[in-house]
Amino acid sequence: MFGGGGFMPSQNQNAGGSPAQKKFASGKAETLRAVTVKQLADALNAAVDDTYFVDGVELANVTLIGKIVKISFTDQLAQMEINDCTGTASVQMWVDQADEDAAADWRVGVYVRVHGKISDFDNKKRINAWQIRPITDFNEVTYHLLKCIFQHVHLTKTNGGSGGGAAAAAPAFAGGAAVARGAGGANEVGDDGFTGVQRDVAAFYKSPEAIGGQGVHNDQVVSALAGTYTRPQVQAAIDFLKDQGHLFTTMDDDHCMWCS
Repeated sequence: MFGGGGFMPSQNQNAGGSPAQKKFASGKAETLRAVTVKQLADALNAAVDDTYFVDGVELANVTLIGKIVKISFTDQLAQMEINDCTGTASVQMWVDQADEDAAADWRVGVYVRVHGKISDFDNKKRINAWQIRPITDFNEVTYHLLKCIFQHVHLTKTNGGSGGGAAAAAPAFAGGAAVARGAGGANEVGDDGFTGVQRDVAAFYKSPEAIGGQGVHNDQVVSALAGTYTRPQVQAAIDFLKDQGHLFTTMDDDHCMWCS
């Protein structure tokens, strides 16, 4: 069952049909779409007759990347929960269809790429996967997030939207300093629940210069917002965003990336 920004874990261990259901007879092209769990959550909330859309385009096959936070096995199925910092998805795969070398590394804490299709069985929604493989290069996580953003911006503009999402939320940065946005005082809490400094720090992590690589060092954020906020203010905002799950650490505790 869906809820809380992701897919709630299913307790039905025989759900999802048989391995033969991996083949789908359809008149439309079975395209593969890179998505986040949040995008899937929104698609499920707006489903029409069990047809799911992201950015106005019907979903066929999907791929997402996230960390295994829970996993269990039966004789036939591997069931796991995957968290990508935007939500948690319930994923299952037939054991006899899994690559043995890849499956040997399935465990809690491991980042994996999932390829599959949304399944609705007994009113429980999950991803039926035909491939789940561990991530060996963290750059693949960054690339996946960039691809999700690119597809979102391209499709929303094509369909007459404004582009929205993380790309539209990012402010302009020039010469390492944030362009003033009139976000209010440093400690004034806005309608989004953020203070001014927290909002500007979040905006920096969403900006193009902060996306990619292995995260942004704290000093880079301090430098970008110098003249507007002090180092302690920026560091406190970073710590707050980490505690709230908006940022996650990468190569060490001083490098972070935006989660959604």
